[in-house]
Amino acid sequence: MDLLGLYQQASQAAEFNQLRDVCHHHFNVHLPDLATYQLQGRELASYPEVLTTLTRLWPGEQAQAFMDTCIFTKAAIRPQAPFDLAAFRELLTLHALAEELVLPMAQPGAPSDTPANSFKPDGLDLDFVLPESHGKR
Repeated sequence: MDLLGLYQQASQAAEFNQLRDVCHHHFNVHLPDLATYQLQGRELASYPEVLTTLTRLWPGEQAQAFMDTCIFTKAAIRPQAPFDLAAFRELLTLHALAEELVLPMAQPGAPSDTPANSFKPDGLDLDFVLPESHGKR
């Protein structure tokens, strides 16, 4: 996606179109053309069915598997039509985050059904206090 952005900034239409075609072949994403690439479309919040499923499965391996069906075109079942670029980028970010959360659970000796939110790295205190809303004391 970043390389497409670089091609767009450099006005390299042939390279942009070739890479865009490759992306369409492998990924479930609608990529704008060179002239409108900066218009990235709807965000993931605009796909409520996907968010509902992802929230239910989060953060385990099932969430990753579901995101794979959303991201890749080779998935046997796709939950819907191609995602707009903004939503697709968010899916990629969430997929990377899910991998980070699942990895500690997959280490030897860790039960596979341990929720990710129970994982606490050594020496890292995750407790914090949210500030009161602005204007209230």
